[in-house]
Amino acid sequence: MPQTPPTTLFTPAPLMRAASAPTVRDAMSLVAPGRRVSIAVRPDGVRFQAHKRADEVRVFDAAGADVTDALPAVTEAMRSADADALVVDGFAVGPDAVPSFTDALLIDSLVATRPLSERAAALAERVPVAQMNQATITDQPAIAEAFAAHVRAQGHPAVVVKALDSPYDPAVSAWAEVVFS
Repeated sequence: MPQTPPTTLFTPAPLMRAASAPTVRDAMSLVAPGRRVSIAVRPDGVRFQAHKRADEVRVFDAAGADVTDALPAVTEAMRSADADALVVDGFAVGPDAVPSFTDALLIDSLVATRPLSERAAALAERVPVAQMNQATITDQPAIAEAFAAHVRAQGHPAVVVKALDSPYDPAVSAWAEVVFS
């Protein structure tokens, strides 16, 4: 049964989890056989879910603990986002804990039930591109593998392959992570 996406701001929702895959090709076959995927950087950072209503912002870690005071750059980025109500998934990266937004669950209204392709486009309209997680879209394994090689060369620990047609539903295995060894 699908998880109900969050409808209550400032209450952490379950986070999407990624299955493991040994290769990018395997990840593509696992989450979206023969279909287009988003292949994204999995940054080395602290996973968070951030909630905003007007100027009020709260940031939660992966366990649901309130870490707002520990992540001021995320809080400021959320305040400046072009939305009255916003719930995003992301990572706080580097010593300054700069936000890297990876997905949206709510942008003024519920978007978690919409496909990833629509959620990502809507989020990109609301936050600066520099705060969006790096990703590419393809159905070609060779392109996905080249992107993964680029990500690895930048020093990131992994990529996450996501089905473009998937909702934000932690009960569905629509993401697969390939960790670099």
